[in-house]
Amino acid sequence: MGTALSRAYTAGGCVIGAIFGTGTNGAYLEQVANITKLKNDPAAAAGGVMMVNTEWGAFDNAREVLPATPFDSKVDRESINPRFQAYEKFLSGMYLGEITRNVLLALIDAAPKPILFNGKSTERLNKHYGLDTEMLSLVESAWRADAPREKDSDSEEEYAYLRDFSAPLVEGRIAPLTLRRLNKVREIVQEHLGFSAGEVSLRDAALVQWTAAFVVRRAARLSACGIAAVALQMGYVTGLGKDARASALSAEMKPFSVGIDGRWVLSWLLNVDRRD
Repeated sequence: MGTALSRAYTAGGCVIGAIFGTGTNGAYLEQVANITKLKNDPAAAAGGVMMVNTEWGAFDNAREVLPATPFDSKVDRESINPRFQAYEKFLSGMYLGEITRNVLLALIDAAPKPILFNGKSTERLNKHYGLDTEMLSLVESAWRADAPREKDSDSEEEYAYLRDFSAPLVEGRIAPLTLRRLNKVREIVQEHLGFSAGEVSLRDAALVQWTAAFVVRRAARLSACGIAAVALQMGYVTGLGKDARASALSAEMKPFSVGIDGRWVLSWLLNVDRRD
């Protein structure tokens, strides 16, 4: 609610407030007539709107809707609140690093032969919550810092080569810009995961970047789903997915303001490459 109030103060109005940080939550303006809990309350007769705190971090605690992976299940099972805050565990800063750590360990322990780091792990990787979400942000920033414009983006051939994880990468087959970005990622991996120089290959760097992109892309998209669901409830849009359309209410009110605390999710959502 505070986020919505803050945005309303700076923008002159706000109908949705959301937090995407260590945890996540959202609040929005609802028509009092739609709040069934107040049907016999004098407030219902007065009409108007009321700010509703959704506590959406607890959405799908029954684990029946969101597409959980074994890595998500492990994070939930080993958390301090198993079977609670399901939605939050898919996208908040507290858990993204731990999800990524579990994926990386699975690649290290892959059979019949390791896929990552030649089968070697480190004390930080083996430690519960040993990989901080900050590393994902650093990897993404390093990968995006020198990213070319769309018209100059990596060729389809190079992209396919980077994503063919069956063999080591050969520097001569990588564009200089891509090589520079991979070396930045490699430095971050060595520093934050405790590997020595020479223990992280270019292929390892590409795999870590790919894993981080997958985790944060899902987090960004699920974050957007929370806002979209509320916009649908409020009547600003109709339909879902490809069928989503601006409603007559939205057209009448023109653009509506959404306050968001947590720039990382906006950055990732706006910058995730369609091929990452």
